[in-house]
Amino acid sequence: MADDPFFAGLPLSSYFPTAAEHLFMFAGQPVSSYFEATPEDWARIASTPYLAPEFNRVWPEFASTIQRLVMGAYEDGAVSLERALQVVWWCSVGCTWTDRRTLLALTAVQAIAHPPKVARKKVKNPLWVRRAAAQVVQMSRRLRPLEALAPNEMNGWTTPILEDAILWLGALDLCLDMTPRVVYRWYCEAVKAGALEPGDVADRI
Repeated sequence: MADDPFFAGLPLSSYFPTAAEHLFMFAGQPVSSYFEATPEDWARIASTPYLAPEFNRVWPEFASTIQRLVMGAYEDGAVSLERALQVVWWCSVGCTWTDRRTLLALTAVQAIAHPPKVARKKVKNPLWVRRAAAQVVQMSRRLRPLEALAPNEMNGWTTPILEDAILWLGALDLCLDMTPRVVYRWYCEAVKAGALEPGDVADRI
């Protein structure tokens, strides 16, 4: 997957033509209608913080990061294709419909090009989930750099950033029933492993 031009920094739009795409029809419906977020989609994540406008600028980067994580897990046999597509679908909910479609198409293409090496026993909260959770925390930190992150006895072992990250993890169907201390531990592990995206600020944990 390292040689995939998508991960070499090419824009998503380079994979598909964009001219007048909203006019294309499929089964009597505009193609865009299959990929645009529905009112039901937005209702599902309506309670999550920083939905707009601050969040809009980081959606494509966040979604592409999660897509890469889950497809790495798919290639390793740690997640099914159905689950990978589900993750990409939800984590791209704030993208434009063309970017969302492209991410899903890339997921399908990569699944064909890089089939699982061997089926593995599914475990709770595998590495890709922990790394995705760390990315959610990092995304919030970038939007709120002055807020405290580390839980401790003085703040009741939680912080607003960690609480918000847990809301996002549930809304995006990444993982459920997490505690702030667990999510923080996953974040620290990702920082120490150098697993966060280049350019992320991860010098304070």
